[in-house]
Amino acid sequence: MKYIAAAFLFLLPWQTRLIISSGSLNGEYWEYGTISLYAIDILLIVLIAFCLFGAKPLSNKKILLPVLLIGLALANIFSSFNPALSAFHWLWMLLALALYFALKHHGFDYKKLALAFVAGAAVAGIFGVWQFSSQSAPASKWFGLAEHQPAELGVSVIEAVAPDGVIERWLRAYGPFDHPNILGGYLALALIIAMLLALKINPKENKPEHIILTASIIGLSAGLVASFSRGAWLAALIAIIVILIQYKNQFKKLLPFLLISIIVIGLFVTPYYYLFAPRLNNDSRLEQISSSERLGGWKDSLGVVKKNLLIGSGLGTYGLALEQTRPNELVWFYQPVHNTFLLILAELGLIGLLLAGFLFKKLPLSILGALVVIALFDHWLLSLHIGPLVLATVAALTAGLRRDTLIS
Repeated sequence: MKYIAAAFLFLLPWQTRLIISSGSLNGEYWEYGTISLYAIDILLIVLIAFCLFGAKPLSNKKILLPVLLIGLALANIFSSFNPALSAFHWLWMLLALALYFALKHHGFDYKKLALAFVAGAAVAGIFGVWQFSSQSAPASKWFGLAEHQPAELGVSVIEAVAPDGVIERWLRAYGPFDHPNILGGYLALALIIAMLLALKINPKENKPEHIILTASIIGLSAGLVASFSRGAWLAALIAIIVILIQYKNQFKKLLPFLLISIIVIGLFVTPYYYLFAPRLNNDSRLEQISSSERLGGWKDSLGVVKKNLLIGSGLGTYGLALEQTRPNELVWFYQPVHNTFLLILAELGLIGLLLAGFLFKKLPLSILGALVVIALFDHWLLSLHIGPLVLATVAALTAGLRRDTLIS
């Protein structure tokens, strides 16, 4: 069973899927309305079946908030803009909840599980570095990869003036995900868990684990930089500062890993220094367009929220609700708002937002801070299949590490 859990956590980033029903909006393909069976879900169902078989009994207090949130989402199906789509997204939440309790209440060795998660994320990060360095992200149906080329419109790139005065377009690292911001957020959370894990791995007593952790931090740091995700950078930075403050008496344990991360980032930044100015200054054409679209999306979301303030429009239906207030736009316009809090408010209403807030208040401060930053600038934590699973995984791993060690 422990091997199934480790395999699931290691393979979690890969998005191989069977499309059951393609989403459509205004006669065009709509990703957020697509219903798919993910390969990782099969492994997850096997894991849940084995884990729940011998799991410890749960107290009513522990399951109250999750059950209320799941119940609210279930009730919303009947008033949803698209009941079938909301039911599908509800299954995501149900699987994520089952994953959380399966991992948390089965007595796993959380150090090894966390190491599997971190190592799997590092592989995704290294893959992203390869995409950036080769300036190509080829498609593969077996690995769930879409093609991304820097010359194509709509692909996430950095547009910068090179030292020779030529304007260049550089492909941001996607890794195995649909967008570089998802890769960046995933790697930021994995890097935080890696730093928490460093507090309990003794290099003399746990040499193999120490080697894997060291190699993983190299891959995580390089991949995080190559994603060029400002939100992920900020999330990781805030979390690491919190960790250093909380565990200042164990600074010596963290120092080698921090130095490794800083060296890797330095080696990456040095040859590509001119690519970071547009992301940090926000003064290039593409950066200004991105900021303008993001702010416009936040503004448009308020119209959806006002119409569905109490219980929301239903899980997964934000694009459909937005189409009611802004009809006849191109299909890309109907993507979820780039703010998870606004998205929860729109799809699950005020009650859902309050329940979600109470549900995650017990997370370690470092993880909570990182999640808040990611949620403020993106939507994938709720809108995509990977989001709820990542939330459940991170919550379960940190709860297990905190219970077994000094992490708080």
